[in-house]
Amino acid sequence: MNKIFRCIAIYLFLLFAYSNSKAQTNCGWQQGDIVTYTQATWGNDGSSIVAILLDNNFGAVYGNNFQFGISGTNGYSLLFTNTTNLLAYLPANQQHVFI
Repeated sequence: MNKIFRCIAIYLFLLFAYSNSKAQTNCGWQQGDIVTYTQATWGNDGSSIVAILLDNNFGAVYGNNFQFGISGTNGYSLLFTNTTNLLAYLPANQQHVFI
């Protein structure tokens, strides 16, 4: 009897996992909607294709600024107001330090 319950539990789990994964493939995202780049791809002088792409689209994507972290007096964050400052920060390939 215990074996039957185990088989039913496995079957239900697999059925749920299959139906859940099938639903996620129809969420509207298509291959190529999101593109990521390695830190090395950014380059050091802003002349890489990734840096040019960022420079051409910074305002459209981020508006006037790009901030991440916890803003305000109780947090720490980084604020980039233009492409030049962001590219000066990237790639962050030096020793890790506290912000």
